[in-house]
Amino acid sequence: MTFLDHLRTYYAGERSGALLLGIVGVPLLAIAMLVWRTSLPASVGRGLAIPLLLFGLFSVSVGFPLAYAGQKRLEENSRQYMEHREEFLAREIPHMEGVRARWLYVRIVWTLIAASGIVTIFAARKGTWLGVGAGLLLLGAIGHLLEAVSYERNERYTTEVLELKR
Repeated sequence: MTFLDHLRTYYAGERSGALLLGIVGVPLLAIAMLVWRTSLPASVGRGLAIPLLLFGLFSVSVGFPLAYAGQKRLEENSRQYMEHREEFLAREIPHMEGVRARWLYVRIVWTLIAASGIVTIFAARKGTWLGVGAGLLLLGAIGHLLEAVSYERNERYTTEVLELKR
């Protein structure tokens, strides 16, 4: 596999992941609205609808624009690598090292979301807040899963980028 293949695989994967995030947000919004409308006031269902709605809004508002930007980066980086390899590396190495450095902070955020869900579940024990806690716990776990897949792809590509530097 050539470096250009690695580059295209990485950025196509980032684009696909962002697109999937946006697509998942649409049914999350629908489910949140349905659960809200069919749940009793001050119920677990109403509480669960709140984090689903917020994550659905986040997914749609972030996923689709990132997918569009990912396609642009795929095209631009492929072209720049073929035409101006040294400039590409001068820009791409710090970029990927920054991605690697931010990974821990992203994992901390997902952990805090899940932990706040656990705390809310044990503090509330019933009603709307129990649903909010369950939703936060679910979203934190999903976030960790998505981040694990992204991390694996990032590490493979970062290794390839750093190999070019040598």
